[in-house]
Amino acid sequence: AESQAKLIHSLSRNYAVCKACWVSPGGAYWFSYAMSADEAKREAQVFLQTIKGKVVWVSGLYGFGERKTNLHLGKAACSAIVDAFLSVLEQSGYYAGLYCSTYYLDNYLSDSIKSRYTVWCAQYASKCTYQNPYGIWQYNVAGNAEYDIIGQKSIPGIVGECDMDYCYTDYPEIIKAAGLNGFAKSTEPPTDNEDTDDNDTLKQILQHVSSIDKKLQNSTTNQIDKTVKKHANNQCIQSGCTGWKFF
Repeated sequence: AESQAKLIHSLSRNYAVCKACWVSPGGAYWFSYAMSADEAKREAQVFLQTIKGKVVWVSGLYGFGERKTNLHLGKAACSAIVDAFLSVLEQSGYYAGLYCSTYYLDNYLSDSIKSRYTVWCAQYASKCTYQNPYGIWQYNVAGNAEYDIIGQKSIPGIVGECDMDYCYTDYPEIIKAAGLNGFAKSTEPPTDNEDTDDNDTLKQILQHVSSIDKKLQNSTTNQIDKTVKKHANNQCIQSGCTGWKFF
């Protein structure tokens, strides 16, 4: 209970900071140490209590793969554990997915599990060699002595190591359209008046900038037209030139 309270406090703090900085919380991740399907279901209940009341874009990203805990149980048992956890999340109205390394995906999970749930594949290399569909590829760990394969060293604004990923699936749109993760179906999450006012102001600024750009573009186009007409009788095309040359 004490560990769960600390977990909820830590997540709540990070969630609040993200919102304060206008960063949409991307999702919630749980690394499993479950040794059976029943334990995985209990872990899932704790996970749900931890994210209760929070709107997240991608949730239930379930980390799996630790030789010291559950991998020695074999493919069938590992697959049952993953399915048990993610099924509980789906039944509770959340979008659920699996995070795992390429090696563990290939050797410890059944094809039915890998095709049933969205996959976040970890492989620190210049190319992902996982042959089945995946929505996210974790390709680098900035600042890590072993896994910083591109020599990133650090990410501005972040202290310490930082995972780096490519995302190929528009999870927010899928989740919003299905009405999952705390969203009302096919609608945006509610915002307060302050956020609305800020958005309106930003929209007005962008419209004003766009208007200026159009005026500048029209002015430039008119000036070019006048110049071309003025020198129309004195123009020539020279062999090898990339365009018009005026004398």
